[in-house]
Amino acid sequence: AVAGVVSLLSVEATVSLLQNLLAAGVDAPLWCVTRGAVAAVDGDVVDPDQAGVWGLGRVIGLEHPDRWGGLIDLPAVMDDPTEEALATVLAGDTGEDQIAIRATGTWAARLTRAEATTAVSAAWRGRGTALVTGGTGALGRHVARWLADTGVERIVLTSRQGAEA
Repeated sequence: AVAGVVSLLSVEATVSLLQNLLAAGVDAPLWCVTRGAVAAVDGDVVDPDQAGVWGLGRVIGLEHPDRWGGLIDLPAVMDDPTEEALATVLAGDTGEDQIAIRATGTWAARLTRAEATTAVSAAWRGRGTALVTGGTGALGRHVARWLADTGVERIVLTSRQGAEA
């Protein structure tokens, strides 16, 4: 039995790996390990190719949760604490599936509720032209009215349905 699969590949190769694992019936968790895919701390520079693996990984996690291990982003320099943190995450001891390991610690992705503020949106004044995609639906009409009320001079409404909308 395979305890887990670790991928160090790019996006297309990761898709191929996943397809082959699924076709072979391998039910071990897939972990995608990247370097520079996310900005976890000040000074991190994101590599778009590596970030693409994170985007793909989030989709894999939703579509195949039973076969998903997670995403681990490594720092530029590997040292003993980084290797220990990587081993801990791969062992599944953290309960996290989106981890960035840095010299300052191990970071996990979190969604937090934002404080509701109306001061920013109330003070915002529109100008120029605004494009509203999906603008011919019920929500689009509300957005268009709001844009007009804020001072946007031209509003272009487009539809996903084409000319029939």
